[in-house]
Formats: sequence, C-alpha cells, structure tokens
Amino acid sequence: LRWWRMVGAVLSPVPKSTGRARPGPLVRGADGLELDALSIVPLPDGQPVTQEIVREPTPEGWQTVVGLAYANGPRYSALYAVDLPGVPLRVARATLLTVLNLGLLLAVMLVGRILHGEDRHDEMRLFGLPISFRGRVTLALFGFFALANAIFGTLAYQTLTQASRRSAQVIAERVVEDAAGWYRAFGGQMERLASQVGAELLEYRGAALQEGSVPELVELGLYEGWTPFDVHRRLGDFDVVREFRQTSLGRWEYGTAYRRLSDGRVLAAQVPLQAGTSALQTTDLLELLGFVMLLGAGLSLGLAMVAGRALTRPIKALQVASESVGAGDLGMRLPAHRQDEFGAVFRAFNRMVARVRRARRQLVRTSRRTQLIMDEAAVGMVALDGTGRVTLVNPRAEELLGAPVTVGEPLPDAGEIGEALSEWLGSYLDGTADEAHSDIQTGERRVRIRARRLGTFGTRRGVVLALDDVTDELRAERVLAWGEMARQVAHEVKNPLTPIKLSIQHVRRAWADGHPDFDGILVRNADAMLKEIDRLAEIAQSFSRFGAPGDRVHPLAPVVLAEVVDEVMALYGSSAARVRFESDLQRGLPPVVARTAELKEVLVNLLENARLAGDEGTRVTIGARRMDEGRVELTVADNGAGIPPDVLPRIFEPQFSTRSKGTGLGLAIVQRVVRAWGGSVSVDSEQGRGTTVFVELRVWSEGAETGADEAAMRPQGAPAAGE
Repeated sequence: LRWWRMVGAVLSPVPKSTGRARPGPLVRGADGLELDALSIVPLPDGQPVTQEIVREPTPEGWQTVVGLAYANGPRYSALYAVDLPGVPLRVARATLLTVLNLGLLLAVMLVGRILHGEDRHDEMRLFGLPISFRGRVTLALFGFFALANAIFGTLAYQTLTQASRRSAQVIAERVVEDAAGWYRAFGGQMERLASQVGAELLEYRGAALQEGSVPELVELGLYEGWTPFDVHRRLGDFDVVREFRQTSLGRWEYGTAYRRLSDGRVLAAQVPLQAGTSALQTTDLLELLGFVMLLGAGLSLGLAMVAGRALTRPIKALQVASESVGAGDLGMRLPAHRQDEFGAVFRAFNRMVARVRRARRQLVRTSRRTQLIMDEAAVGMVALDGTGRVTLVNPRAEELLGAPVTVGEPLPDAGEIGEALSEWLGSYLDGTADEAHSDIQTGERRVRIRARRLGTFGTRRGVVLALDDVTDELRAERVLAWGEMARQVAHEVKNPLTPIKLSIQHVRRAWADGHPDFDGILVRNADAMLKEIDRLAEIAQSFSRFGAPGDRVHPLAPVVLAEVVDEVMALYGSSAARVRFESDLQRGLPPVVARTAELKEVLVNLLENARLAGDEGTRVTIGARRMDEGRVELTVADNGAGIPPDVLPRIFEPQFSTRSKGTGLGLAIVQRVVRAWGGSVSVDSEQGRGTTVFVELRVWSEGAETGADEAAMRPQGAPAAGE
C-alpha cells in the first residue's frame, strides 16, 4: 500500500463448523469434516522459505511450521497447531484410566472367584482375606464419604448436562437468527446459507418441509416432514417468532431452533447437542470432576482409615489387656483418665481385674486350707477333673492305694486296689450318675469308695473320691452281729425249754404221787415236749438258713418258673377256703438263674406269709412276666389288709415280725437267697388294698452262674465294681 503499509489476513482454508449434521459427510464427502486449526501466512518479498519442518512447543501444546513455495511465485508459511490438555487434565485422565483398569481387573477377579465357587464364607471376607473390626469400621466410614461424594458428582453431572443442553439451545437460536438475517441476501438458497452459518437448515412452508441444506437427506425422509403442532400453533399466532425443541435423528440427539420469517415461512436450524458440550468443554469438566471425586474418595478412605484406627485402638488395648489377664498377669491396668465411653469401659475392666485378683487370693487361701484339712483327714481324698486326671490328693489316699499319686496324671492302676479302682472309676466317669459307691476286697482288707460329681451342669464334670479302710469296722460289726445273733438264738431256744421243763416236772410229780391217770399225763406231756423239740429244730434250721444262704454244693442252674409254680400251687390249691391261691404266668418265659429247691422255698415263704396275714376272702396271685435287659419279674400279690407305712421299711430285718409266733426270719431269708442268685426283692404295699412282692430274676445265659456268685459275696447296698 502507500507508504509501504501492508494489510495481512490469516484465514483457515476450511471454516471450522459449529456443528454440522452428522449424516452430512455421508452425502457430501469429506469436505464437511471439521479440521484442526491450520494457518497460512504470506511471506514478504525477500524472506527466504524454509522447507524444513520445525516442531516446537507452545503454551497450548505443539505447533509445526513449514515454508510453502509455489511455481507462480507466492510464498507462504504454513502453521499447524495441536492443542494439548493442561497438566491437571492430563493427571486427571491418567488417574481415571488407571482406576478404570484396576476396577476391570478386580471385577474379573471377583467373577472368577464366584465362578470357582468361593463366594460364600462363614466370616466377612474381602477377596479371600478376612476383614477385621477396624477394616469394617473403615469401610463403613468410607461408604458414608463415598455416598456423599457420589451424590455430589451426580448433581454436578446433571448440572453440566443441563448447561450443555442450554448451550446447544443458545447456539441453535443464534444460528437460526443469523440464517434469518442472511436469508434474503442469499435468495433463500439453503446450501449457501448453511455454509454461511455452519449448520444444517430446513425450510417449512405451511408447516410442511419444503427444502433442506442437504437435499439427499430430505429425500430420504430423515428429517421431520412437518413442524411440530405446538410449534406451528405458537409461531402462527404471532405471539413468538422463535421456538426450540429437542429432536433426534437415529441415535443422534439434536436441538432444533425454529424461526418465523416475515413472509410466514419457518427456518429450522439443527445443532447437535454435542455442540453445547463442546462449547462448554463438558468432557474436560467431567474428567476433572471425576478426578476430583476420585481424589475425594482417596482422601475419604485415608480419613476413614485414620478414624477407624482411632476407634479400634482402645479395643486393641482392651484385647491385649484381656490376653495378659488370661495369662495370669493380674497387675494389668488400663488408663482410666479418658472421658469418653472407652474410659468407662477401661475403668470397669480395672475393677473386674481387681475383683479377680482378690478372688484369686481368696482361692489360694481356701486351697491351702483345704489341702491342710485333707492332709489331716483320716479318709483318703482324691479330686479328679473331667478327664480323670488328679487335681488334689492327700497322703492317706496314697497310703490306701499303696502307690504315689501324681497331680495332673490319672490314678495309678498298680496293685490290687489300684487295678480294681481304675476299672470301677472308668465305668463311673462314662456314666451319668451323680453319686456311686463300692467296696474293694483284697485279702482280709476292704476299702470302701464313694464318688460324687462336682457342679450341676455338663457331662465331663470333676469328681471327688473318698477312700476309707473299713476292715476293722466290718470286723467289729460282724462280731456285734454275731453277738446279737447269739442273744436272739438264746432267747428263741429258751422259750421252748420252759414248757419242756414244766412237762418233765409234771410227769415226775405224777409218778411220785402215784396218780391214777399217769399214762394219760405222760402221753400229753410227751406230746407237748415233742412239739417244743420240733420248734427248736425249726429255729435251728431258720438260723442256719439265714447265716449261710445258698447251696454251695449244688451250682446255679436254669430253672423253669412254670414248673416250680405248678408244684407250689399243688400244695396250696387245696388250702382253706378263706384264702384263694391263683397263678397268672406269661407264656414262653425263658429259664431263670436259680436253684429249684430254693425257689420253691422262697415261694412257700411268701405264700405262707400271705396266708397267715389274710382274712376271709383274701386272694393271692402268683404272676411272672418278661422284662427288658434280660430279666424276669416274679410277683406274689394279695388283696389283704396291707402293711402299715411305718412298718414297711423294716420287713427285711432279721427277727422282725408282726405276729407273736414265728422267728421273723422268713423275708430276711428270701432276700438273701434271691440276692445269692443275682436277683433282687422289693415290696409295694398300701393299707386296705393289699401287698405285692416283686422278685427280679436274671434270664439264664452263659456265665450267669459266675456273676451270681459274685453278687452273693457282695455286702448289702454295695454295687459291683464298674457299676
């Protein structure tokens, strides 16, 4: 120009579109594609052209500069700029990508574990690792933080989405306004007008689509053929000149702005909603928002970990202190100066430890006192735990066992007493009885054992054993018993001797006086003396049977109850009519362990007692039935007057009788004979309704004879070893 002035213009070879329709390039070709910023600047004359490509960084990214020289003379400098995101955006994208990859990896691992069948656990786990209480607290706090973060992110995303849609509306309205301003200048040519405003345009006449900037798309029917009814009505009422509606073309969403022209025509500009997103750089904002949310989640996790550690530190201290107290360190104390809830817990823990410390001191004193008492006791005492191991023992127990007893070990099974005691104790521990007792005989020595379980619950409770040497006691009792027996025998023998003496004196006096009826007197007194002599024989036989029950010559044998009962009933079937005897035996009873003669004697004793005690109309029934556990029950029942309750406990005592006549040894002999067979006798009576005697007998089997002999040797009330 004049005065060497110059005007330069920098133009992009293809205008950058604000938002053309996406199907447009499919019809027009690649000319409609959006290009990055390319600048071409003419070079002044004389400035050399550099053909080398130069790449250099810029504050916005990178740019490439190269010289262009044409054959007709013009020279230019072409500059192509590439904008790169800033450092914060790059960090945000890298972080989001890393987290996304980790999330996909964890999802694949989780799916693999579920398919492998490892999705169920008894305890709370995370990827196979158990979660502690602190971990659960941390996860809970993190969940609260993450929830708030997610709510904030959702609201921010919705706000950005609404802002991008609003931006698209503003762009569409601006485009349609520009198109309306250029409409007359371009004579209504849609293609030129669309190129001018950078958006696809449509023209409606009378609400019908007439023309579009891309005729091919109009012919294909991809655009709406009619103006929406509400838009047409509002624009036709001349109340407004511009309307906006959101429409879609396939899967693409558009914002369509309608503009009424002065001649009644309506121009429509379609702008993709992505144009609003691009205008606001929504993608970058969303990426930054995601990074901020992720950063917030990380900070929340760190804060949750710190809070979880602060919450679980007192619990950890309480755990360590509890383990120390459990290990015996009763001097452990927790800091009680805290003013929060854990301070109250710590103070309660310290009080509990103090009470345990006092209780242990008291227990030690009690244990020492108990040990001193046991050491001085004349009875052997042994305390066992639930497994049979010794926890406490006194010297007397070791003396009776004849072997040292070690605390923490089972009782020694050496020696006769130790062997028998171990066998009996094993059976007792395996049972459920709370108490048991037994006597162990070794030669002339007899040791009485009593056992009692400790506590009230559980099946493996401790046991206390008391061992007492009763050899001298039993010997003294035996001497006293025989002395009492001798006194009873003397008393019983004295009673018949008095009538015999009187009879002899009467005969002697009649002889001396020459009584005319001396022969009659002699016969009568002789008969009386013979009766008293028979009575003496009966007394001697009764005492002999009581003193030595059981036939040691004839062994026990299988006895058929029905045969013995039939023989006895043959004797009593024809008895006095005031007492009636019956039998009711279960059929098919097995043989029992007994001796035939002794069983007959037992039944005669029982029937005779019932006969003598019965009144007019008394009925006596002999019954028998099979019981469980290899036993047969024999019963003798009557409907007589019964036995008074105060007398019933003494009926098996020797020399006890409710009648003026008799030795009082009948039931005592029955009991001892039945026990010699390995059976038992019991009585049930009710005054006014009758009495029933139950005799339990064992069913005959191999080895029954040996077991019965052992039972016969056992003292009354003492169970066998192992019971």
